Amino acid sequence: MSNLSALSTLMETDTTLNYADFIVKNEPSIILNTVFTHKIDNCRFGTLPKEKIFKIFDNELIFSHFINPWLSHFYALNYIPGYEYFSFTDKFHSEIRYERLTFTTHGCRFTKPSMFKTNGILDTSILKRQSRSLIYIIVENINFPNIKVKFIPGADLFSKYPHGEINYKQRKKIFG
Repeated sequence: MSNLSALSTLMETDTTLNYADFIVKNEPSIILNTVFTHKIDNCRFGTLPKEKIFKIFDNELIFSHFINPWLSHFYALNYIPGYEYFSFTDKFHSEIRYERLTFTTHGCRFTKPSMFKTNGILDTSILKRQSRSLIYIIVENINFPNIKVKFIPGADLFSKYPHGEINYKQRKKIFG
């Protein structure tokens, strides 16, 4: 077993692991291309039953308001709300940027409105340039409160999905 595989296994089983212990210069502080599974079942809003809260989180827009701060709390990330091009920086290497995507029953897109020409056609050169500068955090919330999180280099994601869309049927390719 490689050191990276051993660390990955350890991170999946030990939630108290300190990422600072494994920092490598100019490398992300988070293990890439590994699926992390979490159960977020301690959500509360007054006396509203958990099941209703879980159903509300099916909505990607509502989910994003909660998952972004949660990710920065759980992983070595700094959350930057309201910035158009990326949502997070690496806690130990601020030059490394991340963008969170949500994988739903409709699949996942990593395009932004600014990437489309006035005729509605995607400018893949913009998508490629922006993807190469990011690490994407794909969060699957299809079975909330169980979620899956995977960090994928943008260049890798673009090479597999050059139109910025991942079909729901390709979910197993991402999350196994």
